[in-house]
Amino acid sequence: MKEENKVYVQDENGKEYEIVKNPFITGTFDKPYYEGVVRDAEGELYIAEWQIKAEYNAEEMPEEEACDWDVAHIYIPNYDIYL
Repeated sequence: MKEENKVYVQDENGKEYEIVKNPFITGTFDKPYYEGVVRDAEGELYIAEWQIKAEYNAEEMPEEEACDWDVAHIYIPNYDIYL
């Protein structure tokens, strides 16, 4: 069940996750991406990854247009997540 004042994202299959750590840019100079921490309905933590759109130009466009923020690649990391 969605709660007010919380931000959610879906994975490629439509499962919903609450964003619990705001996305930040990471990766390499040649292949940057955004990463954040999300929580599923059972309380498990995962990493969310948003790919930057090919047409995005950081000097000319707002960051809100960098990715499709509604859908992320969600995965279980091989390390512990701490908030």
